Amino acid sequence: MSFSYGEESLYKNDDMKILVTNDDGIYSPGLSCLARVALAYGEVIVMAPDVEQSSMGQAITS
Repeated sequence: MSFSYGEESLYKNDDMKILVTNDDGIYSPGLSCLARVALAYGEVIVMAPDVEQSSMGQAITS
């Protein structure tokens, strides 16, 4: 999913692709804020889980 807030004209470098991700979930307020700011620098793609997945790496056992 890529964000489109009508700010495409702010792109400084159309070739730059920026991946914004987190483990707090797609509805995290910081994620959308960062994505909007990053739009000024290029195409933004957001990848995040639909629910919080913090510390899930520790859930894996051998």
